Amino acid sequence: MVNGMVRLFPKKLEWNGRLMAKGMKYGPPFNLKPEVTLEFIGECSPIRVNHEMKTTVPGLWATGSASWNGSAWQGALPPPGNIRGGGLMTALLSGLRAGPSAAEYASGTDEAKPADGDVKRLRKTLFEPLGRAGGVSPVDAMEGIIALMTKAKYSYRRSKERLEEALQKVEGMRGRLSNLTAKDGHGLGKCYEAIGLALCAELTFRSALVRTEGRGSHFREDYPQRDDKNWLKWIILKDQAGQTIVSTEAVPIERYPVRP
Repeated sequence: MVNGMVRLFPKKLEWNGRLMAKGMKYGPPFNLKPEVTLEFIGECSPIRVNHEMKTTVPGLWATGSASWNGSAWQGALPPPGNIRGGGLMTALLSGLRAGPSAAEYASGTDEAKPADGDVKRLRKTLFEPLGRAGGVSPVDAMEGIIALMTKAKYSYRRSKERLEEALQKVEGMRGRLSNLTAKDGHGLGKCYEAIGLALCAELTFRSALVRTEGRGSHFREDYPQRDDKNWLKWIILKDQAGQTIVSTEAVPIERYPVRP
């Protein structure tokens, strides 16, 4: 509370014990107005896993926040929800589920031996931004994507027309990412961070466009009411030959020991 009140005062204002006590009792001076802004929390839904935390990719498991966030067990809350300590305990419990399954898989799998040609091709693709001059800065690219994602008309009060507009802009931004440039390893990492951020933006807007209802932090002006009859479902996104395929799957609520 004290830290929150300190931010309401100018930096040059001396914050001594007497002023602190007065502020705690009466609040900030009337001539100072606090700045109020919307809070934006942008996180994608989880990687899909089974009860052993195994993904649909052979040999890949996803534990912790990679697979639990948005899985609906905490309700329709802005991610990562309001359950304190949930991240640590989820990491522990999902790790206990994944460990035996991953160990069993590893014990029966031969060591992978990639072809030399594949290694050279991947290395060339991975480090390509380092040899590019006059390209797009990854920091500029990320700032553009974040500015788009945090607009109230795309993230807080959605509609079909605005979501389609946001998707069109994201696709335009993704087209520029093939020209990313980096000066060093740190910049190279930023390049792939920008690529991942753009993908997450696309998946978020595509999912929001498909879900024609209002639920929790997802509010559609054209479909404001929650619709359990038609939308008690998960939205599944898959990559097929470079195209994002969207499908749905009913939440098996009848199997839940405790139902919302």
